Amino acid sequence: MSDPLLTLAPYLAPSREPAYLAAVRLAEAAVSGRRRASLAADWLTFDGQPARVVQTLADHVLMPTDSARVDVYEALGTLRDLLDLN
Repeated sequence: MSDPLLTLAPYLAPSREPAYLAAVRLAEAAVSGRRRASLAADWLTFDGQPARVVQTLADHVLMPTDSARVDVYEALGTLRDLLDLN
């Protein structure tokens, strides 16, 4: 399985919004296999709901119009699965 953040990186529009920064930290932790408890403060931002983390990241994706669109959706789905496991 490839790293979903590497797939998303070219399409993410960076932001200084606290929710976006928290979502990125949580996504990085999920990809690296760190436990949910290590980022408890960030989880409070999303009421502990993985779908809200993924939605925040999706809101900052500049969606490609070519075949890469499928890759972006798959990366978001993979990230959701990883967040559910942590």
